[in-house]
Amino acid sequence: MISVINMNNMKAINEADIGWLAGILDGEGTVALQVQGKEKRPKLVSFYNTDKTVMEKVIKILKDLDISYKCFSRFMNKEAKKPIITIRVSRIKHMKKLLEILLPHLTCKKENAIKILKYKSKLKTTGLPSLSYKDIYNIIKNFDRITPKELAKILDTNNNRTCVQLQRLRKTGLIERESFGVYRMIK
Repeated sequence: MISVINMNNMKAINEADIGWLAGILDGEGTVALQVQGKEKRPKLVSFYNTDKTVMEKVIKILKDLDISYKCFSRFMNKEAKKPIITIRVSRIKHMKKLLEILLPHLTCKKENAIKILKYKSKLKTTGLPSLSYKDIYNIIKNFDRITPKELAKILDTNNNRTCVQLQRLRKTGLIERESFGVYRMIK
Protein backbone atom coordinates (compact mmCIF):
# COMPACT_ATOMS: atom_id res chain seq x y z
CA MET A 1 0.00 0.00 0.00
CA ILE A 2 1.40 3.37 -1.08
CA SER A 3 0.35 6.43 0.87
CA VAL A 4 0.81 10.18 0.80
CA ILE A 5 1.88 11.68 4.12
CA ASN A 6 0.72 15.15 5.03
CA MET A 7 3.57 16.63 7.08
CA ASN A 8 1.37 19.27 8.76
CA ASN A 9 -0.92 16.87 10.57
CA MET A 10 1.04 13.63 9.97
CA LYS A 11 -1.91 11.69 8.55
CA ALA A 12 -1.26 9.00 5.99
CA ILE A 13 -3.64 9.13 3.05
CA ASN A 14 -4.09 5.90 1.14
CA GLU A 15 -3.07 6.06 -2.54
CA ALA A 16 -6.42 4.44 -3.38
CA ASP A 17 -8.21 7.42 -1.77
CA ILE A 18 -6.09 9.81 -3.86
CA GLY A 19 -7.03 7.88 -7.02
CA TRP A 20 -10.68 7.85 -5.94
CA LEU A 21 -10.64 11.64 -5.37
CA ALA A 22 -9.03 12.18 -8.80
CA GLY A 23 -11.80 10.05 -10.35
CA ILE A 24 -14.49 12.09 -8.61
CA LEU A 25 -12.84 15.30 -9.83
CA ASP A 26 -12.58 13.94 -13.39
CA GLY A 27 -16.19 12.76 -13.45
CA GLU A 28 -18.05 15.13 -11.13
CA GLY A 29 -15.81 18.16 -10.84
CA THR A 30 -14.34 21.25 -12.40
CA VAL A 31 -10.81 22.56 -12.78
CA ALA A 32 -11.57 26.09 -13.95
CA LEU A 33 -9.44 28.83 -15.42
CA GLN A 34 -10.61 32.42 -15.67
CA VAL A 35 -9.69 34.38 -18.80
CA GLN A 36 -8.47 37.92 -18.12
CA GLY A 37 -7.30 39.58 -21.30
CA LYS A 38 -4.87 37.20 -23.00
CA GLU A 39 -4.05 35.42 -19.75
CA LYS A 40 -5.78 32.44 -18.17
CA ARG A 41 -5.71 32.48 -14.36
CA PRO A 42 -6.64 29.79 -11.86
CA LYS A 43 -10.19 30.20 -10.62
CA LEU A 44 -11.25 27.10 -8.69
CA VAL A 45 -11.33 23.35 -8.27
CA SER A 46 -14.83 22.08 -7.46
CA PHE A 47 -16.52 18.77 -6.71
CA TYR A 48 -20.29 18.35 -7.30
CA ASN A 49 -22.60 15.53 -6.25
CA THR A 50 -25.99 14.86 -4.69
CA ASP A 51 -24.73 11.89 -2.65
CA LYS A 52 -23.92 13.04 0.87
CA THR A 53 -21.70 9.99 1.57
CA VAL A 54 -19.51 10.71 -1.45
CA MET A 55 -19.12 14.35 -0.47
CA GLU A 56 -18.32 13.46 3.15
CA LYS A 57 -15.47 11.29 1.86
CA VAL A 58 -14.22 14.16 -0.35
CA ILE A 59 -14.25 16.44 2.72
CA LYS A 60 -12.40 13.86 4.83
CA ILE A 61 -9.64 13.49 2.22
CA LEU A 62 -9.32 17.28 1.79
CA LYS A 63 -9.05 17.69 5.57
CA ASP A 64 -6.42 14.93 5.76
CA LEU A 65 -4.46 16.74 3.02
CA ASP A 66 -4.85 20.02 4.95
CA ILE A 67 -6.59 21.73 2.01
CA SER A 68 -9.03 24.55 2.76
CA TYR A 69 -12.40 24.43 1.01
CA LYS A 70 -15.92 25.83 1.07
CA CYS A 71 -18.95 23.59 1.05
CA PHE A 72 -22.53 24.53 0.19
CA SER A 73 -25.66 22.95 -1.24
CA ARG A 74 -28.56 24.15 -3.35
CA PHE A 75 -31.50 22.79 -5.29
CA MET A 76 -31.11 23.21 -9.05
CA ASN A 77 -34.85 23.68 -9.56
CA LYS A 78 -38.19 23.28 -7.78
CA GLU A 79 -38.63 19.67 -8.96
CA ALA A 80 -35.25 18.49 -7.65
CA LYS A 81 -35.51 15.85 -4.93
CA LYS A 82 -31.94 16.24 -3.66
CA PRO A 83 -29.71 19.30 -3.38
CA ILE A 84 -26.43 19.46 -5.27
CA ILE A 85 -23.56 19.63 -2.81
CA THR A 86 -20.59 21.68 -3.97
CA ILE A 87 -17.13 21.62 -2.45
CA ARG A 88 -14.91 24.39 -3.77
CA VAL A 89 -11.15 24.94 -3.39
CA SER A 90 -10.32 28.46 -4.53
CA ARG A 91 -7.07 29.49 -2.86
CA ILE A 92 -4.26 29.20 -5.40
CA LYS A 93 -1.88 27.66 -2.85
CA HIS A 94 -4.40 24.95 -1.95
CA MET A 95 -5.39 24.36 -5.59
CA LYS A 96 -1.73 23.81 -6.46
CA LYS A 97 -1.20 21.43 -3.55
CA LEU A 98 -4.32 19.40 -4.42
CA LEU A 99 -3.57 19.26 -8.15
CA GLU A 100 0.06 18.23 -7.60
CA ILE A 101 -1.20 15.25 -5.60
CA LEU A 102 -4.01 14.33 -8.03
CA LEU A 103 -2.20 15.03 -11.33
CA PRO A 104 -0.82 11.49 -11.92
CA HIS A 105 -4.37 10.11 -11.59
CA LEU A 106 -6.28 12.72 -13.64
CA THR A 107 -7.37 12.13 -17.23
CA CYS A 108 -10.10 14.55 -18.38
CA LYS A 109 -9.06 17.48 -16.19
CA LYS A 110 -5.31 16.96 -16.57
CA GLU A 111 -4.78 19.72 -19.17
CA ASN A 112 -6.36 22.47 -17.03
CA ALA A 113 -4.59 21.13 -13.92
CA ILE A 114 -1.23 21.49 -15.69
CA LYS A 115 -2.13 25.05 -16.77
CA ILE A 116 -2.94 25.97 -13.16
CA LEU A 117 0.30 24.42 -11.90
CA LYS A 118 2.31 26.31 -14.54
CA TYR A 119 0.50 29.56 -13.73
CA LYS A 120 1.31 29.19 -10.05
CA SER A 121 5.01 29.01 -10.82
CA LYS A 122 4.75 32.28 -12.79
CA LEU A 123 3.18 34.28 -9.92
CA LYS A 124 5.27 37.18 -8.68
CA THR A 125 6.37 37.11 -5.08
CA THR A 126 6.55 40.90 -4.95
CA GLY A 127 3.89 43.48 -5.62
CA LEU A 128 0.75 44.65 -3.94
CA PRO A 129 -0.58 41.48 -2.29
CA SER A 130 2.50 41.18 -0.06
CA LEU A 131 2.61 44.89 0.90
CA SER A 132 1.07 46.11 4.13
CA TYR A 133 -0.95 49.32 4.43
CA LYS A 134 2.08 50.91 6.10
CA ASP A 135 4.27 50.01 3.10
CA ILE A 136 1.78 51.51 0.66
CA TYR A 137 1.37 54.57 2.88
CA ASN A 138 5.14 55.08 2.91
CA ILE A 139 5.21 54.88 -0.89
CA ILE A 140 2.39 57.34 -1.50
CA LYS A 141 3.39 59.87 1.17
CA ASN A 142 6.17 60.96 -1.21
CA PHE A 143 3.52 62.26 -3.65
CA ASP A 144 1.13 65.21 -3.29
CA ARG A 145 -1.49 63.35 -5.27
CA ILE A 146 -1.56 59.90 -6.85
CA THR A 147 -3.94 57.91 -9.02
CA PRO A 148 -4.41 54.14 -8.78
CA LYS A 149 -2.89 53.83 -12.27
CA GLU A 150 0.29 55.65 -11.19
CA LEU A 151 0.56 53.56 -8.03
CA ALA A 152 0.01 50.38 -10.06
CA LYS A 153 2.99 51.34 -12.26
CA ILE A 154 5.18 51.94 -9.20
CA LEU A 155 4.16 48.63 -7.59
CA ASP A 156 4.22 46.70 -10.88
CA THR A 157 0.75 45.27 -10.30
CA ASN A 158 -2.68 45.60 -11.86
CA ASN A 159 -4.83 48.71 -11.50
CA ASN A 160 -7.88 46.94 -9.98
CA ARG A 161 -5.91 45.62 -6.99
CA THR A 162 -4.42 49.05 -6.47
CA CYS A 163 -7.90 50.66 -6.43
CA VAL A 164 -9.09 48.20 -3.80
CA GLN A 165 -5.98 48.72 -1.67
CA LEU A 166 -6.31 52.52 -1.87
CA GLN A 167 -9.99 52.31 -0.88
CA ARG A 168 -9.08 50.17 2.13
CA LEU A 169 -6.29 52.56 3.07
CA ARG A 170 -8.76 55.44 2.78
CA LYS A 171 -10.96 53.76 5.42
CA THR A 172 -8.03 53.92 7.87
CA GLY A 173 -8.09 57.72 7.61
CA LEU A 174 -4.50 58.06 6.37
CA ILE A 175 -5.45 59.18 2.87
CA GLU A 176 -8.51 60.78 1.29
CA ARG A 177 -10.00 60.85 -2.15
CA GLU A 178 -9.61 64.35 -3.53
CA SER A 179 -11.66 63.75 -6.66
CA PHE A 180 -12.69 60.70 -8.63
CA GLY A 181 -9.61 58.51 -8.94
CA VAL A 182 -7.19 60.93 -7.26
CA TYR A 183 -5.97 60.32 -3.71
CA ARG A 184 -3.90 62.48 -1.39
CA MET A 185 -2.36 62.22 2.06
CA ILE A 186 -4.21 63.65 5.05
CA LYS A 187 -1.83 66.07 6.72
